Amino acid sequence: MPDLCRDSSCIECGGKGRIASGREVCPERRDRAAWVFWLCECGAFVSCHPGTAVPMGRPANGRTRSFRIRAHEALDRRWMRVGGKRSKHATSRSRRKAYAWLATQLGIRVEDCHIGLFDEAMCRRVISICESQARAA
Repeated sequence: MPDLCRDSSCIECGGKGRIASGREVCPERRDRAAWVFWLCECGAFVSCHPGTAVPMGRPANGRTRSFRIRAHEALDRRWMRVGGKRSKHATSRSRRKAYAWLATQLGIRVEDCHIGLFDEAMCRRVISICESQARAA
């Protein structure tokens, strides 16, 4: 079972939110009808770990969620490479090392280095750091 998100308050308004179904949060996405979300009264949301009501991060608006996706993509390009090439053999160890590297770059504790907890500004920093590192490699 995943660790409980230490802070499930909304990144946008600070509200606490509530559990909601995929039908309520994404009515246009039938493929997400059975998903569980953490929904804030301001409309920000985050999905929960599959089969749980444990949020994957802090609720966020569409713009912040978009930056989180971009930040994940930038970091994934780093840890999913083995010998400089994208690899299906990347391991959870590789992922942990990438997050430890990122925490150092951001000047935060590894325990706090979770993109689902980041706001737009922090996601922009992640993207910039990862892209700069990729250009230098």
